[in-house]
Order: sequence, then structure tokens, then C-alpha cells
Amino acid sequence: MHKKILVPLLFLSLLFVRCSNKDNNNAHEKLSNENLAGTVLNIPDTLHYLYNDTLKKELYSDKNSLKIITRIWSDCFSCIDSLSKWKHFASKEKENKDFGLYIFIYTSRYPYFKRNYYPRIHLNHPLIIDRNDKLSELNNFDLDIKYATFLLDSNNKVVLTGNPIYNKKLMKLYKEEINKRIRKQ
Repeated sequence: MHKKILVPLLFLSLLFVRCSNKDNNNAHEKLSNENLAGTVLNIPDTLHYLYNDTLKKELYSDKNSLKIITRIWSDCFSCIDSLSKWKHFASKEKENKDFGLYIFIYTSRYPYFKRNYYPRIHLNHPLIIDRNDKLSELNNFDLDIKYATFLLDSNNKVVLTGNPIYNKKLMKLYKEEINKRIRKQ
């Protein structure tokens, strides 16, 4: 009897810890500590953009000389709720045509995501729906990673890694690097 209760409780506690959005710098620095600088990331050829309740299929156009790519797992409630924190970078994209923000939402249950999570998102920016986790497949990401964020140059080479939304030091680094590289152009 105790095993029947203990196993689900253990599973729920692990799920809660993995999706927690507390400002825990160490949990979100795991990616930033890996030496990925200079690695080229592959972007899927075809992207499905969700914007203003409309899903539109488009070919990927590499028009930005600097971009942030972030991958978010749709079943992570706190990750979805944190999307509004990307407003700074979304406004930067509107200010400068050389900068792009690409938010990949990995969801195998798109209708559920659109009905239950999309209305909660307060970010006036297109989301890329990645139903088959193509971004991870193309780049051999560990499927256990709930979110992965990269600042890429014009050749899709990694400049910085880690999620600046949850880490003030990374946020400062991202802002400095973006401003430095945009000024050079």
C-alpha cells in the first residue's frame, strides 16, 4: 500500500523540482557551463509559427545576423508562464532588423497546448511550434533538457548558452553581447 502512494509522490516531487522557475542560478547554468561556443546549431528548414491564434507554415529564412534561440517544453507550466519575461528581447527584435528571437515550443499535443496554455501567454511575439522536436533532433540535444537557450551569430554559431530569463548574470551578458555586436554593424 505504501509503495502505491510513495512512487507517485516521488514522481510528482521530481517533476516539480525540474520545472520550478525559482531564481536558482545553478539549475539554469548547466547549459552555460558546457563549452558550446563556436558550435553551429541547425535550424529546421520549415517552421510553424503561432501568432494571434493562427498557425502558419513558413520556410526558415536566416535574415538575422544575431539571434536568440530558445526551446521550451510545453508541459512545463512554469516555463510557459515565464514566456512574458522575453518581452525585452521581443522589443529588441522590433527595434533592429538584424536581431531575431526564436521561441521554439516543443509539444506533441498541439491542440491541448493551444487550448489550455496559449491563452495564458502574455507575449506579443510569434511562437514556433515544434511538434516533433526537430530542433533537438537536428542538434542532438539531450531530450531531458526542458529549456535550452542560445545566442547565435549570423552563421548560427553559439556565442552564449544558457537562459538569461532565470539568471541575472546571463541576462547582463546577453544584453552586453547583443549591444556590442549590433553596434559593430
